[in-house]
Amino acid sequence: CRPSIFKGLHWTISSRMFLSEALQPVSEMQRLFSWYGAALFVLTVIAALLATREILRPVNELVGAARKVSAGDLTAQVQWHSHDELGLLADTFNGMTKSIREQTELIQEKNRENERLLLNILPPEIATRLKNGEHEIADSFADVTVLFGDIVGFTALSSHTPPKKIVDVLNG
Repeated sequence: CRPSIFKGLHWTISSRMFLSEALQPVSEMQRLFSWYGAALFVLTVIAALLATREILRPVNELVGAARKVSAGDLTAQVQWHSHDELGLLADTFNGMTKSIREQTELIQEKNRENERLLLNILPPEIATRLKNGEHEIADSFADVTVLFGDIVGFTALSSHTPPKKIVDVLNG
């Protein structure tokens, strides 16, 4: 209420308004901001999920390839061709698996070579027993013949003859 003074009149004009009616614009603004805030929150969550999925994709590829390698598949490769840290990590992983594959092939070849050498000096049954972990192999035989041979002048012969010819002479 506020008094209004006119010539000779003293009037007061009063108006009444409900509080809810007076605060209606504020309520509408709050509701509008709530909807905008909720929409912004949902968009932020969606953007974060998409960004996380995009960031984790190369990491998940690396994890999958590492699991394959740990299961024995040395052909596993990571196909990620970017020039960032994850691309460098993928290239390093691929180089590591290639190196492991080459080293494994070399070890297998050396094992085959060792097997051939072992079978050249031992009977197959004895070689198998040695490979199976037997350390003291002493079988007994009831009847045995031992032959000892001496080649006269062998030392002088071997000093000026190539090893291949010496082996041929001995085999003969």
